[in-house]
Amino acid sequence: MTEALRFAKRFTLLASVLCLLSACALRQAPREMYMLNTRCAVTVYSERDAAHLDDLFAYGRMLEGLLSATVANSDVDKLNQNPGVEIAIAAETKEVLEKAIGYAALSQGRFDVTAGRLTALWRFDAAPPRLPDSLALSEALATVGIDQLRLTPNGAVLEGGMLDLGGIAKGYIADRLRDFLSERGVESALIDLGGDITLLGQKPDGSAFRIAVARPFTDHAERVGELLLGDVCIATSGIDRRGFDLDGRRYHHILDLSTGHPAETGLQSVSVVCKAAADADALATVLFLLGIEEGMALVEELEGIEALFVAADGGLLASSGLTEKYFFEESGTN
Repeated sequence: MTEALRFAKRFTLLASVLCLLSACALRQAPREMYMLNTRCAVTVYSERDAAHLDDLFAYGRMLEGLLSATVANSDVDKLNQNPGVEIAIAAETKEVLEKAIGYAALSQGRFDVTAGRLTALWRFDAAPPRLPDSLALSEALATVGIDQLRLTPNGAVLEGGMLDLGGIAKGYIADRLRDFLSERGVESALIDLGGDITLLGQKPDGSAFRIAVARPFTDHAERVGELLLGDVCIATSGIDRRGFDLDGRRYHHILDLSTGHPAETGLQSVSVVCKAAADADALATVLFLLGIEEGMALVEELEGIEALFVAADGGLLASSGLTEKYFFEESGTN
């Protein structure tokens, strides 16, 4: 383990946040929108490239209109409102559902997009915070099961449960936004969806992007280190992204589907680096739910996937290829 990683063990990891330490003169100010209940910011590096951003955000809104459970008449909403009925869905929705079914199998059911009734019971933005009713939790748990979701040649059928694509839709949309820009000749861009970063190419001068890894609960004011990345994605699942503290205990949004309560896997967070944002998004949750031993074993089996695990005590463990592919160095505060 490098000296930088030994130093980093004293800290914990919140998320991957942008920190362009050597700004390009052509850099445009990030354009922002609110989508999928999070901030979306896109940075490009020329006026020509910036001319595509209005169309880019319109495309993002269209995808949100397919995949969000809270948008009326979205594909997901139609499936949720019509149990047992075959619903015609867009190709994009079908692709996300195929990926979600795959990750349910990979995680042995720990990752399951049919858990929408359960996730809806946890109001992490409520004031004052309160726990869900135990009977309601038990009833919601009984509706979870990926086998209730069936894809057909013409669409999909949801026999029971309720879809919530929050663990994969954001990453999928980031992939499609990157493709949109690439198809229009953009060679360098940074897409930030709620702190998860998707990179198109390298910086305009050919160098890698410096992506800062922030210390948790510091509002990104402190960094534990930096990764040099290009043409990849990095996503994080952690206990401080959405949650509340009650009676001396942290309740977070990554739920254990065997209990209905926030998962206790001995981890603070997991960050995943790979080529596709949908994979990074889903795998960050999968690995958190598996815990450090099973999660690391899975990472080492998967080609092109690297991860950083942060234990509850602040200890940090990197997958074998992370420091070889993406130089990690200690850094201080902003």
